[in-house]
Parts: sequence; structure tokens; C-alpha cells
Amino acid sequence: MVSLLAQAAGVSLDDRKTRELVNESLEHARHALSRYFEPAQAGGFRLDMRTLALAKVRDAWICPVTRRVVDTTLKSLSPYPRNDRHLLARPVRLPEHPFPFLAHSTGAAAAAVEIEAFLHSDPEVSVLRELGIWTEFHDRAALFTPYFRSAEHSAQQPSKRLRAYEDMFKTGEINVLNCSTTMEMGVDIGSIELVVNANVPPSIASYRQRVGRAGRRDQPVAVGLTVCKERPLDRRAFDDPGRYLDADLKPPHVRLDSPAIARRHANALLLSAFLRSRADDALHARVGRFFGFEAGENATPPWLAFLQWCDDTEARLNDYGEALSVVLYGTPITADRSLFESARDALSRIADERRAEWLALMEQEAGVAADNKPALRAIHYQKRRASEAYLLSELAAEGFLPGYGFPTGIVPLVTDSAARRRAVEDQREDSLARSRDYPSRQLDIALFEYAPGTTLVLDGLVYASAGITLYWHGPSNADGLREIQALRTAWRCRTCGVAGVTSTAARPDVCAMCGSPNLESRDHIAPKGFAVDIRGKPHDDTVQVSYVPRSAPWVHASGGGWQALPEGGRLRASPHGIVYLSNSGEAGYGYAVCLQCGRTAAETEEQAAAKPLPAALAGDRGGHTPLRGAPKDDHGLCPGSAGGFSIKRNLELGHSLRTAVVEVQLYGCREGDTARAIAVALREACAIELGIEPEEMGFTATPAPTPEQTEAWCAVVYDRASGGAGFASSLADEPIRCLKRARDLLDCTRAGGCGMPESERFCSRCMLSSDTQRIIERCDRRKAFRLLNELIPKLEISAEDRLFGAKTELETTSLADALGRRIVQASSRTLVIWLHGGAPNWAFEEWPARLLAETWGPRGVPILFVVHSEALRSADVSARHSLARLVQRCHTGELVERVDLTVEGVPLAGL
Repeated sequence: MVSLLAQAAGVSLDDRKTRELVNESLEHARHALSRYFEPAQAGGFRLDMRTLALAKVRDAWICPVTRRVVDTTLKSLSPYPRNDRHLLARPVRLPEHPFPFLAHSTGAAAAAVEIEAFLHSDPEVSVLRELGIWTEFHDRAALFTPYFRSAEHSAQQPSKRLRAYEDMFKTGEINVLNCSTTMEMGVDIGSIELVVNANVPPSIASYRQRVGRAGRRDQPVAVGLTVCKERPLDRRAFDDPGRYLDADLKPPHVRLDSPAIARRHANALLLSAFLRSRADDALHARVGRFFGFEAGENATPPWLAFLQWCDDTEARLNDYGEALSVVLYGTPITADRSLFESARDALSRIADERRAEWLALMEQEAGVAADNKPALRAIHYQKRRASEAYLLSELAAEGFLPGYGFPTGIVPLVTDSAARRRAVEDQREDSLARSRDYPSRQLDIALFEYAPGTTLVLDGLVYASAGITLYWHGPSNADGLREIQALRTAWRCRTCGVAGVTSTAARPDVCAMCGSPNLESRDHIAPKGFAVDIRGKPHDDTVQVSYVPRSAPWVHASGGGWQALPEGGRLRASPHGIVYLSNSGEAGYGYAVCLQCGRTAAETEEQAAAKPLPAALAGDRGGHTPLRGAPKDDHGLCPGSAGGFSIKRNLELGHSLRTAVVEVQLYGCREGDTARAIAVALREACAIELGIEPEEMGFTATPAPTPEQTEAWCAVVYDRASGGAGFASSLADEPIRCLKRARDLLDCTRAGGCGMPESERFCSRCMLSSDTQRIIERCDRRKAFRLLNELIPKLEISAEDRLFGAKTELETTSLADALGRRIVQASSRTLVIWLHGGAPNWAFEEWPARLLAETWGPRGVPILFVVHSEALRSADVSARHSLARLVQRCHTGELVERVDLTVEGVPLAGL
């Protein structure tokens, strides 16, 4: 503006009198505009948009810099400078619509051909068209052509905005909704004429639910259109739509073998009972009140009262033992003292983290100067969200309560800045897809999408992530630093492939599995969330969006034992395996993290401790400013700028979770690229079998020695949901079936395949998808297919081994695990256990069947112990007492001498 005034007046700003004249002119302009001002929340003034009026523009100018039409200039100069000079704008005459209300002055309706004639003959339109200013969009606007107005309907939007979009859609103000699965169930829109699926839904149930949205109000026409992408499920549906549409609806199948999921449901029962005893409203309980953020020193907050309530275990078992047994029926968890201890420990951990987070906000608030209003507003905003968040949603996100299909381990991207001036929008009480009104993701995704240095688009604006939100306040000294900021070390054995996560104080020197000292270790920090710089401003240049490449996770089926396949391999599965995901930065050397304010920047060198800090942390004034405005010293810099223990170098951003993991090791698999391709195919096979999206599961390849200590690689599939959802476990239940389907998926000569069997990589007709496209160069499809094609015939059960006839199945898990799984799935069941041989062979304490009987007998499953009366008479007193105690502990146990069993009408055994 200043340079424009000087150039228009033909004067130089180097002259003092000229500068005074310019200042006087600007002051007169401000005074003239003051009647249109209104106070701004951040101080100062802004234009009162309520006084805005629209006016017809006939004379305008074309800016030579932006090529846009501007309605006014100063002495025909463009308001946009180029090389510090304002160029002359070209004057143009804008046309006037002959029928602005689609009617003649007489009131008769104007025909479209009349408007088209005007557009082709008007000289003003012709001039603008030659200049490239008038386009087909202007023609469409002049013709009042119907248009599409679309909006995004997804879980990343606040619920208030979603409801507004739904209302606008119903009234026709919006006529296209781009929906995620938020629209699949539970929302009644009304008259929908067309449903377009961007891909083939994973199950026929989802397909019917989605296309069934159209035609619910007796419209004469209702259309469902599905776009088939180049991926396996879509290709099969496209090649044979009848087979897809005629598929049977699969009844829901609930897996009960996850201890974590069972504990969450037990915790829900206990917490609801506790809140009822206090007459508290559980549905509207808030985090701040429950954890006592502002409670007095002598007050007992509800969370602490819950711990005390759990401590009286005997009374709680008397009151709720029967209800807990019903909830836990068929799961590996029993209603005993350990259940209450687990609930107590889990809630104590959450309370410690939440209260420490609150104290950190209080300390930040105390350290901000009273005149630093933007920083104070941001802190107050965070405090309000931290305190007023719904308790049940937050506890579900922490994995203490069941999430009912929503993801857990959610972290936010804090987008508050001095430039943001928006009120808090209403939030659904059970919304886990957004965290405290900020955009949010599961941590395994946020590690890359929200990583410091990346940019992302939210509501049309581009935000730059500049750091992480820390668990607690910055430490005053280096003692106990790792516990304060949740710094951890992930390790992996290079010899046997076992992986784990531990604190530095307990960093292992040797592998816990094989004893090898050949360990690879990585220090990391688990972010509580991510944040933009409070001083930063979002922009709308979407060309600048950036991302961080993903690295392969470390995965191990901890606690799972190897089970042999009939030939050529083995597998192991665990419902509580460990998955470590990490982001080591664009260069692969980790990040420099300020543990005082959370500002984070990618490292460019390894072992950078003695080297200069990255520019974002070094700053240009001898240090960096605090990420969120506090804490800061007298110079406005973060105290972490002084260095020392406050800034950690070469630190990964990491996340570890316990979930269902399955490792399949084929002895002939000698390369990671081959194992990775097999893992992708196995994941796709499981997804097809279960009717879910493949992205519900993760995959990787890990090295592990064979039983003969030769080198081999494992194909690994795991559930992405923390605690496990039971998807990957289906691979362990039916490994042969899944391997066969994986082989078929890798066969490019099959119907719908690409027809190029020698193709080494995945193509769009194979397993190429949104996540596999990143590792396509590290998957050898051809070798994977050849390996499985050679192995599958060897896995068939021979005729002499089909003891149960045609329905004989191969069981790869232990007998105890297999029986436990079948007991859960069977509608009527009886467990029959034979005691073979004489009493000297009865080692009850080491007998695997003992634990099986003691687990299922108390849960109402009849247990029959079949034993020869002669063997029982010849047993000594000790053996008979041991057997009697075992039968008694089973509650439903019974000693019998004979049981007749038949399979398909043929006697199998009788004693």
C-alpha cells in the first residue's frame, strides 16, 4: 500500500516529507473507514461484514501480475507489485446480463437460446473471451446452469458441521456429499437419487447398506453406481458381478480370545457399577471432574475413590462376581483378584498422565506474561478441552474401556495459533475420531502424517507441524528424564528376530529369547500429540504439502510358540504380540526434540550430539522460541535453547502396541522381498475371508532362523487396532486355507489377473493399494508365487491320515488352544479327556489337559474324565487324591469308564 501511494504520487519514500505525507494519507483513510470497523477479539479492529453490500461492476481492470479482474485501482496501477514496481492494469468493460432474473421486462420468461445468442454476439463478452478472462464457467453461470455443490462428510469433521451438512443436503443447498463410512449407518438423509461407491465395499452387507441409501422415499429413479478400482476385490466383482451380488451375508463373528478386549469389558462393568453407587451421570461425566483437576487438597477425586472401591476385592466379587463371570464367559480372563488389580493399575496410569498434563498447562499459564494474549488464549483453550472432554470417550481412546468399533490410541494435531479465531464447535460425546475438537489420527498413522516438518490440508488450509506435545512438563534436571517424557528404547535381536520395547534403565544386554548380544536398539519418544507453531499462519497453497516416508515396523509374536506346518514351514501367533512403529525422519537419522517445549526438527546427520542443532531449534537469536508460547525466558526464548539434557538428538518418534500378531515362516523363503509379498497376499486373503478392508491389518517381513539355524524370513500379519481385533488371528486358525488363497491371489494367470506371470512386482490387478504402493519395489511377487505354488501340494493331508473322513482338518495350533477355540465356537459342547496307561504315568501338575479342564469346567462346560476302573484301583492314595481334587476343581467334572464317540455315524473310540 505504501509503495503504491508513493508511485502514484510520483515521489520517493527516501524523502522524509514524502513519508509524512503518506502517513497522513493513510491516517485519513483509516478515519474514513472507521465507521465500518468493529473490535476484534485479539485487539484492534476489523471490517464489520454486516455492513457488506454487493454492487454491480461495469468498469474494471485486469491485473498484469495475477491476471485477475480488480474492481478498482489507484491511477490504473495494479495493487500487486512485481520487482517492487506496480504495473499499469488494463481497463476492461464488463458485460451486463440482459435477463438477470431469466425474464424479460414484460415478465415473460427468457429462453436459453436468447442467452446463448447474447453470449455469442456481445462485443464485451468477445473481448473478455479473447483475453482469456471469460471462460466456459462464466457461460454456465450466465445460463443459470444447474451446478453441483459438494461437502465432505467424514469423522474428521466436527459433529455440528456434519449435522449442518446433513440439513443442507436434505434441503438441496448441498446436492453432493462425499462420505466416508460415517454415512453407512445411523444417518437418515431422505430422498437420495444416486449413490456412487468409489470402490467395491469389502462385504456384501456393506454394499447393500450403502446402495440402499438411494430410493428410500419412493423416487421414480434410484441408481447405485460402483467404480471398480484396479485391485483384487474390485477386479473380481467387475469380472463376475453376479457372484459378488449373490454372496451370502456372513453372520457377525466375535472373537473372545483377546485378554485386552475382555479386560476392557470387565472394566466397563466395574466403572459403571462404581458410578451408579455414587449416582453419577456416566454418559456426561467429564475428565476434569473425574480426575480432580481443580479439586482441593483434602478432596478425594472420583478416580481415587474408584481405586479404593476396587481395593475391597472380596466385597466387589460378592456383589459383581456373577455379572463379571457372564461378561467374561468364553474369554481367557476369570473374575478374580487379578482383574481388579489390572483395572486399578490401568486407571492409575491414565490418571497420572492426565493430571500431569493438567499441571503442565497450569505451569505454562503461570509462565506466560499477562500481555501475551494469543498464548494465554491458546492455553485456556487447551485447558478447557482437557477438562471438559467426555470421560467415556477418553477412557475408550486410552484402551481402558471398549471402543465399540472406534480406533484407540488417538492423538491430535493441535492447530491453535494466533491467527485462529474460531469458537469451539460442539462435539459428539462418543466421538473418538476427533480428539478434543482437533483433527486426530491413530498414532501409527499420525507418526507420519502429523510428523514435524510435514504439512497437511485441513478445511482448505495448509498447516505445518512443528513439534510434538509432551506427556508432562519439562524436567528441572536430567534425573528421571526418561520416565518423565516417556522416552523408551526399542530393540531387536539380529540373531533370532525377537523384538521388544523397554526403558533405558532396563535396556537388555542380551536377547531374552536366544541369549545373543547382537541387538539393534533405537531410542524413541512416544508423542502425546503433535502441534503447529503458535506463531505460524496456515496458508492455502496446497502445492507445498509434504510428507515423511514410512519405515518398516518391528513385529514379534511375543509369547507365541512355533507350530509346525505339515511340510516346509511353521507359524506362531500371539493375541498380545508387540508392534513397534517409528518415524526416523526424512534423512533417516531421527529428530532433535526439545523436551521443554516440544519443538522438533529432523536431523541430517547420525550421532549429531556434538554437532550444530537443526535450524528450527537453533533459531536466529541464539535459540528457538517455544512451540506453544511457553515456557520462555526473559528474551522470549525457550529455556531448552540452553542445551544440555533438554534437547535430545537422533531420537525417533515411536509407538508400540500390543495386538494380535501372526508370523508365518516358510523354510524356502530366503529373501525379505519374497516374505513381504507373501505377507501382503496373506493379509488380502484374510480380508476377503472376513469381509473387511485389508488396511485393517498391517504387514511386514522379519528375519528369523529356522529350527536348523539356517537363515529365513517370516511373513508377518498383525491387527492395527491396539489390543487386537481378532482379524490376524484368523490366519492362525486356517493357515492352509489362507496360504492357498494367497497363492491364488499371486497367480497372474487366473481370471481377472494381468496375464503376465513373469511380472516381478505387484500391479494394479494384484495387491497394489494405498499402503502397498509404498513398498512395491520391495515385494517380489514372482518368487512368492513360485514358493507357494511348490509348497501348497505338500500341505494336503494324505489319504491314510484322514482319520475322520473327508472332513478331516489339519490343526496347526496346540491341542489345548484348538480345543479352547472349538469350545467357544460350539453351541453345545462336552470336553472328554482320556487318562491312558497306569497311575505312574499320571503327572497331573505337568499335564496340559489339567489347565484346559480347570479353565472350562468352572464356566459350565461338562468335563468327562475317562479312566479304566482297574487303573484307578491300582493307583496309590496320592494319585487318587490328585485326580479327585482335579475333578472337584472343575465343578462340572465327572469320572466315567466308557464313552462312545462317532464321526459321520462311524464309531471312533470307546472305553
